Amino acid sequence: MPFQMQININSVVSPDTAKLPPAQDVWASLERQLRFNASPPNRVSFEPSLLAVNVGDQIFWTNNDSQPHWPGLKNEDGSIDDTFFMPYQIAGDDTSPTFSPGVAETLVYVCSIHRDPPCSEAGTIKVSPLA
Repeated sequence: MPFQMQININSVVSPDTAKLPPAQDVWASLERQLRFNASPPNRVSFEPSLLAVNVGDQIFWTNNDSQPHWPGLKNEDGSIDDTFFMPYQIAGDDTSPTFSPGVAETLVYVCSIHRDPPCSEAGTIKVSPLA
């Protein structure tokens, strides 16, 4: 049975962004809780930064910032595929549509809008085959 997983996008890109509160418990079926702290100034981070899922699980990002963000797949050559996970950016204080990986692989992503270091840390999704 597929699970639904949440990745939090945390940022202090805008100078007046306040410290963010803890995320809500979204892993009830897995009995885990995601928590995050505000990122350092001018940095985008993802929590969890490494997410382990199975093929077919549903993943969504929650933007805990007032600024828009757009997770994009970072290719091996360093280029970024903006629309791999979703067709548009996530507005501030909003969630993305769900993404369901179809094959077992490792996906590395960054914010397509704030893609240049040191503004964006990479996140990783490790997709395993169904057992």
